[in-house]
Amino acid sequence: MFLSFSLFATALLTASIESRNANFFLGLLFFAIGTFDLLHTIFYKGMPFAEGEFFGNRATWFWVVARLTESVGVGIAVTFPLKVITRPRSIGLVTALISVGFISSIVILRQDWLPVFLDDENGMTKMKVFLEYVICAIIFVVPSPYFWNIGNRRSLMYFG
Repeated sequence: MFLSFSLFATALLTASIESRNANFFLGLLFFAIGTFDLLHTIFYKGMPFAEGEFFGNRATWFWVVARLTESVGVGIAVTFPLKVITRPRSIGLVTALISVGFISSIVILRQDWLPVFLDDENGMTKMKVFLEYVICAIIFVVPSPYFWNIGNRRSLMYFG
């Protein structure tokens, strides 16, 4: 969480001198990831907010949402570094805040709308395991073109 919020703060504080939209997009992305990870921690079993019928499932949902946000968001930033538009940057920040708030409110307030990822009796469900594999596949596939073109410095130039 600390790393996610540090990347967000760096992107926010350097936005006026940094011209690359992809870096600001990554900062907003890690703000969302850090927020979902924080909520995952807050709703974890044994924490004061972990009460009610869906407490384990709620924390698991925040973990899955954070990992999906991370894998898809980094995939977008790496695949389309020049196409990521977050100008004006205040609109990007407001969009990130609204998106995180909307997703978080669904996970917190409307657990009955979401499939169960963690059953108290049987543990993780097949749906959660499947999503884990999807997340791992995205994380593995996204950087593969960079490894194939490692000799071409221009393909690595955007993040170096």
